[in-house]
Amino acid sequence: MSAWIHRLRNIKIVHSVVMLWVLSLLATTAIGVVGINSIFQMNSTTEEITSEIIPKLKDWEDVNGHMGNLRNTVTKIIDRDYDEAMIQTYEDLNGQISAILDRNVAASQDNPEEGELAKKAAQSYEKYVSYLPTLIEQRKQGLVADRNLTNVEMAEAGNQLTQDILNIVDYQKRVAEEKSEASKQLYEASIRFFVVIFGVALLLVSAISILVVLMIRSSMKDFISRVERVAEGDVTIQFNGKLSNEFGMMNRALNKTISSIRTILQIIGQDSQKLTQQTIALTASSEAMKTSVGEVSTAIQEVSLGSVNQAEELASMTESFQAFGDRLDEITRSLETVDGAAKQVNDKAQNSSGKLAELVTSVRGIADSFEETQSKVHNLTGSLTRVTEITRLISDISTQTNLLSLNASIEAARAGEAGRGFAVVAGEIRKLAEQTQHSSQGIDELLQEIGLEMDGVSATSARTGEVLARQSEVVMTTMEVIQEIIRSIREMMPQIEDITGSVVTVNEDKNRVLLTVSSASAVAEQNSASSEEISASAIELNGTTQDIAQAIKELESLSIEMIQEVEKFKLV
Repeated sequence: MSAWIHRLRNIKIVHSVVMLWVLSLLATTAIGVVGINSIFQMNSTTEEITSEIIPKLKDWEDVNGHMGNLRNTVTKIIDRDYDEAMIQTYEDLNGQISAILDRNVAASQDNPEEGELAKKAAQSYEKYVSYLPTLIEQRKQGLVADRNLTNVEMAEAGNQLTQDILNIVDYQKRVAEEKSEASKQLYEASIRFFVVIFGVALLLVSAISILVVLMIRSSMKDFISRVERVAEGDVTIQFNGKLSNEFGMMNRALNKTISSIRTILQIIGQDSQKLTQQTIALTASSEAMKTSVGEVSTAIQEVSLGSVNQAEELASMTESFQAFGDRLDEITRSLETVDGAAKQVNDKAQNSSGKLAELVTSVRGIADSFEETQSKVHNLTGSLTRVTEITRLISDISTQTNLLSLNASIEAARAGEAGRGFAVVAGEIRKLAEQTQHSSQGIDELLQEIGLEMDGVSATSARTGEVLARQSEVVMTTMEVIQEIIRSIREMMPQIEDITGSVVTVNEDKNRVLLTVSSASAVAEQNSASSEEISASAIELNGTTQDIAQAIKELESLSIEMIQEVEKFKLV
């Protein structure tokens, strides 16, 4: 029993799932293949019944029906007077029956039994219809039909044909029943196969599932019991790492984890003991350091008093030098401002001179442009005069054209009916002449307005040219004054630069002296501050040593508590 449980625990969950999947796949594939094969076979049987047997049964049913009609027609031929319509009915029925018989005899060549029955029926029909030509000829001649022929020979042939048709119909029905029975048996066999496959697959899947559940339950029970012991502090417990499944891998990983925890706890216990010993030694050292810090603090306070006095004297000297330096800075800034202003005035004057020169050139160019504009305006005035003359000429031509169209209208009226078309043309010419005259008058008025505007432009251009000439003279005078200012500034610039250089030199010497005094004062202040900081640090250090002593006591207490907690674990 123990060996069986051990083998059960070694089953891998992945392998079990794969086995279940393979069984399900095989069962599904088998059911699918058998189902598809059965469906194909049943479809083939149904197709054969539908496409072969049923059409043949219909053909033989048609033959039987046509044969009944044929026999009725023959009876009418025998009992009644000769009628070509009956002969035509006979021939139509004969053609239809012969076609059906020939088609079925040809279709049954591959089946000996069916072929024999079809041929026999065809032969019986041929025997029956072989009597009809003699019968028809007798009736055509007005003779009474031979009773032996009609009542004995033809009756026997007809009865034989009917029996042959019934035989082949019975054969087709028997074949259809056999196909239907075979399809039914195939259906029942498929159902039985499906039930067997489903039952076997269900049993195997259930058995494997039960084994997997038992394996997982057994492994989980052992695993939980060991984990509970670890939770209670027993880190000597070992999980079953001999299993080859997923629980075995998990157990081996937990064994490594517990081993690491056990090692860490052992190291913590050893280090805690060492920490307790070092804490005791550190307590003694802190007492000695407290005494030394008190002595150093007293000496530093005496040094701090001397540094404070020295720093106060140097600070007083620094203030005196600083006041002198501030006055020199103000003078230097004033001279630099004057120097910069003079340079800016010089630059602006030079720029103004250049811009005035450009302005003079521009004004002269504008004056030349206005002269050219006046010339073009004068030429344009002449052109407008010529256009006015041309417009008047066009107006005169339109007047003459209007008179000519009036004369043409009069002549067309005299011509009567022959001149009606010419009268229409003359009317259109008159309208065109009137439109042309009206447009010429509008152009003439517009040209007169343009002429008046051009006269105004010419007068304005003349006045603008005079103004530009006066402005050019004013600009020239202004440019001469600015050039005089530039020469005066250039003479004053070297003197300002010499004064500025001297003041800058004095200011630099002052800065060096002030920097030296400031450095000495800063050193004194730094020494004083350092002394005070050292004294404060010494006092703080004294308090810190007390805090260290208190922390060491707390650390010692924590070390003892940690050792007690580690001893709760079972390490060996």
